[in-house]
Amino acid sequence: MFPTIILLFFVCAGIGAAMSIAADRKMKRGERGDEEREVALIVDGLAMSDATNDDEVSAAAHAFRAPLAEEKWYLDLLMDQSAGKLNAKQKEYLIRAQENNTRLTTIANNLLNISRVTNGTMIVCPETGDIVARTREIVDAHATCMEEYACTARITARPAAIFLNIDTDLYSEILGHLLMNAMQYNENKNPIITITIKKEPSHITVSVTDNGKGMATKESAHIFKKFSRTRKGIKRVPEGSGLGLHVAHTIAAKLGGSLTYANTTKKGSTFTLALPAEGVAPHKGTRPLAR
Repeated sequence: MFPTIILLFFVCAGIGAAMSIAADRKMKRGERGDEEREVALIVDGLAMSDATNDDEVSAAAHAFRAPLAEEKWYLDLLMDQSAGKLNAKQKEYLIRAQENNTRLTTIANNLLNISRVTNGTMIVCPETGDIVARTREIVDAHATCMEEYACTARITARPAAIFLNIDTDLYSEILGHLLMNAMQYNENKNPIITITIKKEPSHITVSVTDNGKGMATKESAHIFKKFSRTRKGIKRVPEGSGLGLHVAHTIAAKLGGSLTYANTTKKGSTFTLALPAEGVAPHKGTRPLAR
């Protein structure tokens, strides 16, 4: 099975390299390029291999990250025009190649993180800090994406400062996936994300609510499953992998907390992260968060 996964990953690279050329030919015929749908087909292939154990998936993802990193280095050099001046069409191709490189790297990192949490090798290194301030920093770090999706974020906290012993990198990973989900799948013409942080007797809760249309109860039942995607989600974001929410859910459990979903049809979705008020226990582990 291991060679099959490796083959799937490297087929991804081959498809990615050919996508820009194919897309350009379609554009010349007046058609819209569909690189995103090609990446979606890749993800479908990976989903079919989901029965494979996490060790094999982790090994394949790790092996795939090295050539992707090298490819990114060369793409960046070309985009910086270190090898010579680029014309408009060449820049267009490079931007597409960089986007596909980022997508595939994200898939590889997500698979690695799932494996590391599941196998108990993920390092958990908590430190005490203001989770409200950290949340604002994470939202600020997504400002470019917020602008791209014309999305507005609002943060409310009770009390205004809440100190918690938490691994900030892992918390950032969870919240980052929830923010991207709220941005990408919000169909409202004026998308708004509301982040509510509360201090409860036994838990600190962080809720991420969008003002979209929500989803059908039947589909939401599988929302945290690996590679799970709704029909509406596939149509709206064809290149999605169906891994983000699974990663967030898996890490939340590793931190001794939980991630739950509440749906109000046609009125939006709310994801609530609950973390123990006493803080997160450290775990020595052997592997850091893959980024």
